[in-house]
This record gives sequence, C-alpha cells and structure tokens, in this order.
Amino acid sequence: MKYLVGAGRQRRAGWKTIDADPRVKPDIVSTLPPIPEEAYGAEAFELIHVFEHFYKWEAEELLTGFREALIFGGELILELPNLDSAIATLSGANGKPVDQWGMWVLYGDPRRKNELFGHHWAWTPATLEAALRLAGFTQVIRERPKHHVPDRDFRLVARR
Repeated sequence: MKYLVGAGRQRRAGWKTIDADPRVKPDIVSTLPPIPEEAYGAEAFELIHVFEHFYKWEAEELLTGFREALIFGGELILELPNLDSAIATLSGANGKPVDQWGMWVLYGDPRRKNELFGHHWAWTPATLEAALRLAGFTQVIRERPKHHVPDRDFRLVARR
C-alpha cells in the first residue's frame, strides 16, 4: 500500500491517506510520530509540504519510523520549501522581490489561522539528505519538485 501523509482532502487512486485532522476524513486519523501500525509494510509514503510542520526531534523520529515501516525497496518522498531559497529571497541575493514566500518557508501560511499550517523546522536539501542517511536510508535522490512552487521548493526520494 502507498500512503499520502498529511494529504488533507487530496485523494489519489491506489493510495490511502493519513492525516491528523479528522474533518478531512482520512483513511487513518493519526498525529505523527509514531507511524501507525496499520501503515507498516508500505510501498511508499509521500509527504508534500508536510515535513516542515514537524519539530526537528519529531522529524528525526519520523524518518526512522518511515524507514522501518517501508518494505525493502520502498520509497519515502518528501517535497517541501527550501530554506536556501528563503534566505536568498529574504536577503535579496537571488534578485527576486522580497516577499512573503520567504517568510512562509520559515513560518507557514498565516492566512488560515490554523496551527496545523505552522512550520516548525526549515530544511535544505543537504540537511534533509543528511538526516535521511542518519535514519538509515542509503539511497537518496534529488528530483525537481512537482507541486507548489518548483523554483522555491525541493524534492527528495529516499529508498529503503
């Protein structure tokens, strides 16, 4: 089975959903960590703009939990805002207008007035890859982001 984690109302054929908000009617209602027992033996977990919503210590625990819950060869797909891009935007170093996108990388989208949309840690590709390797993932591939703001975000696919 494949799982969309923090999917909100998003659904995808062949995938189950895990979310902390029961109002979005996920297949599994769960706050993470830990990984729900029923998700063990997964082929994949995908977190699109979710991982930055965990504190660093939770994120590290989650990475180990996802690796343990995946089958051999299973994938953990993480796509999230890039702290390097936020710093470049906020400092004006990338020549782009300084705007809320840089701040949202750090703090999340305040428009929703919902604590579930607040960010608790910011990552760069290098810091997240290091955390994935520390959690026991041996193959980590950087891909072009497929969602949200590809010029600001990054995507890593880690295989067990």
